[in-house]
Amino acid sequence: MPEQKKMEVKSLLQPKLYPEKYLSHFVKASWREIEKKSQLEWSWHLDSVCEAMQDVVNGKIKRLIINVPPRSLKSIIISACFVPWLWTTKPWTQLMYISSTEGLATKFSIMSRNIIESPWYQNHWKNIYKLSEDNNRQDYYSNNKQGHRLAFGINSKFTGQGANIVLIDDPNDVQDRNSPVKLEQAIDAFKACLSRLNDRRRDKIILIQQRVGVGDLTDYILSNYKDKWELLKLPLISEFPLCAYDKRTNEGESISPRFTPEVIEEIKESFITGGQAGDFDAQYQQNPSSEKNSRFKSEWFIDKYIDKQDLPFLLKQCRFYDFAATEAKAGKDPDYTVGLLLGQDASNNFYIIDVERFRLEPLDVETKIKHIASQDGLNVSVRIEEEKGSAGKHIASYYSNLLLGYDCLGSKIWADKITRSDPVRSLAKSGRLYVVRGHWNRDFIKELVTFPKSRHKDQVDALSGAFHEIISQNTNIALNSANVAVTDKF
Repeated sequence: MPEQKKMEVKSLLQPKLYPEKYLSHFVKASWREIEKKSQLEWSWHLDSVCEAMQDVVNGKIKRLIINVPPRSLKSIIISACFVPWLWTTKPWTQLMYISSTEGLATKFSIMSRNIIESPWYQNHWKNIYKLSEDNNRQDYYSNNKQGHRLAFGINSKFTGQGANIVLIDDPNDVQDRNSPVKLEQAIDAFKACLSRLNDRRRDKIILIQQRVGVGDLTDYILSNYKDKWELLKLPLISEFPLCAYDKRTNEGESISPRFTPEVIEEIKESFITGGQAGDFDAQYQQNPSSEKNSRFKSEWFIDKYIDKQDLPFLLKQCRFYDFAATEAKAGKDPDYTVGLLLGQDASNNFYIIDVERFRLEPLDVETKIKHIASQDGLNVSVRIEEEKGSAGKHIASYYSNLLLGYDCLGSKIWADKITRSDPVRSLAKSGRLYVVRGHWNRDFIKELVTFPKSRHKDQVDALSGAFHEIISQNTNIALNSANVAVTDKF
């Protein structure tokens, strides 16, 4: 087939684009003006962001927060493409952009203007409006229909022009998460930009941000004005509950084909090795965790990660199981069945060797536990958390028979969750609790440093149970039953 014919056939197979009507179509059509080399890999989450932005323009939303992971093209859509698209039909709109630095704000301002001045854009919309020659700077340009685009850094003074739409794009750098001063600067900038709205009754504010931590601008707004703001929250890996714009149906789904399971694991590992699991949850899951009222602190574990081959000789090992009470179902987020392996060396240091965490059907759970026991070996004791009542005793007895030949017994719940965690908390605080590096580290540390307010507490329960079982059998470690704290022998 001749090359010209191939191009014609390919053109017929392409879906027709309506760039004036749909922001998503405009982004696709204008991509070659933005990126000359790389190809646009479209994903559903980009449709969701575009849809939310259109809802703002159409008056359905007046205050919008968009929380999405880094490298998800949010700034390209919102800070580069949005103004050229909006001005094709509403060239009189006045917009103010605020970014973490003046340099970043100017970068996207130039990118946006380059689209407007491109031959492709001018060929389609040169008769709608023209850029003003006397107001055509890198950080500020206007058009002959009274529309303008302003660009500021977070520390700029917002004087002079007003706006119909204020857009705040990543006001906090990732490094700001540990700086109350930097976090407060973003909040002050947000308060200041309110006075730049031409008409507060009708004008719009949009915050686009990858979360950096507790106390960032998203946190401030949701803590003080939650009922007045629409939240578009798209974590890298889907978690229930999903926001209205999230088109995924199951937990654990990636936001884009670009983020394959291998890529996600690589990203997680980059945080795990530094002992800073919270950063992944903030930046990629849009769910920063607070350790303010936590029983455990991440700083206790920063230098406590070891490789499995470096484990010392262990006197005792216990695999403790905390069973889920309900099965996993679509749209639900029940607890997990957790089997945590803990070991003790001759110096009374303890090592979290492995955490198995799963949601399975009952028969699959049995198969899984039998396999884990065979991998652990006969020298590892197995303990089953024994809930109150006959059902708890039945489960413990059933697994003792299932694991015949292993040291498998039930373990009665002797106190509430927080009280049961007190001894192992004292151990961790004293620097005697180590973590073997593994794929499970991030989820484990996340739950630990947000306990007891964590969504799930199964891993902490299993850790408390394993520690209690080991020290209850020891003669050189005592447990004070009056206050349930580890003695000074630690």
